[in-house]
Amino acid sequence: MTTAVSAKAKQLKLIKTLWGIDDPISPDLFRSIRQEGYHGVEVIRLAYLFDKSGLIESLNAANLSLVCQIHTCGGYLDETTKEYIYCGSDSLQDHKRDFQRQIEECEGLLEQVSAGGFINVHAGVDAWNTDETMEFMIFCLDEIEKSAK
Repeated sequence: MTTAVSAKAKQLKLIKTLWGIDDPISPDLFRSIRQEGYHGVEVIRLAYLFDKSGLIESLNAANLSLVCQIHTCGGYLDETTKEYIYCGSDSLQDHKRDFQRQIEECEGLLEQVSAGGFINVHAGVDAWNTDETMEFMIFCLDEIEKSAK
């Protein structure tokens, strides 16, 4: 016998990434995504750095959830060249500070989205040694635990 709780827990929710979509974020774009059967959208940091209120308004108008994709020490435009920075530092301390900052940013956004959402983390540096990687992962898990309280 399937209960309402277990059936809901098994519900598949489709999330559309905005990678490759050239249309500007708007209620109309997000309503069309909702009509395609999606339950939410995943955005990179640039989507909310310049127009947080427009993003939130568009999500809420379409009743879509938000998946914030973060890249530690990346996800921004270089102030001088205006080029997208995917990873601007290999420093463990820089990545820790940026992880904290971006988690706080995303939590603030998610609190305003009526359909909720979550954070998809792309963090750290592949070239770190095992000790650095473990230190960073433990730090991130501790920060996530703190924010969940």
